[in-house]
Amino acid sequence: MRFELTLEPQVKVPDLPEFILNTTVTGRRLIGRMEESDIPAAVQWARNLKDKGIAEEYSVGPASLEDVYLRVVGRSDTPEITEKEADHDAVAA
Repeated sequence: MRFELTLEPQVKVPDLPEFILNTTVTGRRLIGRMEESDIPAAVQWARNLKDKGIAEEYSVGPASLEDVYLRVVGRSDTPEITEKEADHDAVAA
């Protein structure tokens, strides 16, 4: 299963529970995988982060092609860029 957590701006990545595996952090998005049996624990953990103002939103669902892509090319030190910056990079290329 796929687990995605979007952090509030300027918040550091919290300590992750053992059941969130193969995590990739891109900007404010944390994406990982987990077993289906861990869904209740993951939802509770994410709700707690949301209540504390650490997480903006979260989702759980089946793995996607994006997960594979991020695992191959995603890097935890890649900053999230704005749409304006992306448009500038496309024009410059």
